[in-house]
Amino acid sequence: MNTRADKVLRLALLLSFILGAPGLLMTIDAFYKRLSVEAAAGQAEYLKHMPFFIENNSAVSAPVYHKNLTLENYGILSGKIYGSLYDSRPSLKEARIAINRGYAGLSVSVILDARVRR
Repeated sequence: MNTRADKVLRLALLLSFILGAPGLLMTIDAFYKRLSVEAAAGQAEYLKHMPFFIENNSAVSAPVYHKNLTLENYGILSGKIYGSLYDSRPSLKEARIAINRGYAGLSVSVILDARVRR
C-alpha cells in the first residue's frame, strides 16, 4: 500500500503545510494589528475628551484607561499612555499610546489641545 502515488500525496500534503504556515501566521498577526489599532483609537478618543491627565512640564506614564473593551476582551494586548508637552507649549500636549502584544507592539502619537473648555 506504500505506492508511488501515496508517497507523492504525502509529499504534497507536507509541502502544503510548510507553505501554509507563514500565511496562517501573517493572518493572525494582521488580526492582532487591527485589534491594536482599534485599542489605540479608543484611547485617543478618551484622551480627546480628557486631555488634562498630563501635567505641565513633565512626562507622565499612566496606565491605559481600563474601560477599553478591546483590551479587556483580548488578554494578549496591554498598553500604556505616555504624555508630555508638545513644543514646550502648555496648551498643546502630546500623548503616545503604546499597545503591546507579546513580541510586537504599536505606538500612536496624538497631539491634544489641552485648554480649558467652558
